[in-house]
Amino acid sequence: MEDVEDRIIALYNSRKYRACLRLIDQYIAQFKDDPLVSGYRGLSLYQLEQYGKAIEVFDRMISIEAGNYAWWIFRGDCYEKLGQYGQAIHDYGISLAIEPENWAAYDKMGHCYFYSGETARGIALTEYAFEQGRVPDTALILILMLEQSGMRDRALQQAQAGAKEFPRTNGFLKLSLGSSRNESGIHDIPTFLRM
Repeated sequence: MEDVEDRIIALYNSRKYRACLRLIDQYIAQFKDDPLVSGYRGLSLYQLEQYGKAIEVFDRMISIEAGNYAWWIFRGDCYEKLGQYGQAIHDYGISLAIEPENWAAYDKMGHCYFYSGETARGIALTEYAFEQGRVPDTALILILMLEQSGMRDRALQQAQAGAKEFPRTNGFLKLSLGSSRNESGIHDIPTFLRM
């Protein structure tokens, strides 16, 4: 079993999602409810943009391990990709009830509120996530949210601070320069998330 699990992980980490699924499909008949195998099955389906099928996997895992915050986040990610922001927010909220310190769930929830028109709430959650996690991607998303909301001065300040905090991240410099010229190289959050 351990050898198969190692191969599943290696295929997933090598971004060979179809091969990962083929191996899992051979293995899953024996260990249908194995969390590791099911997790990689759902994540591979997600990477292949088969969100509905991934939701089915995560539904099954939630029915087995409802107290595992990761299943709720993974399912929320699928709902977010499908544009079902209310359901994604619900799932991220449950994950936070289980694991309140998970700043990534606040970040993801912030995206959903922002996309669904609750701009201020989305920005506030993303700011909180950034303060907790201090990762460049969250900061870049926050800058884009601020720019799209017409808060160019705040976006520029955030970009300049980000360029100092994350000097190896070229995106901050590009956004800083774009904001100072009243333009941005990345015009929307979904485009950035696909990069």
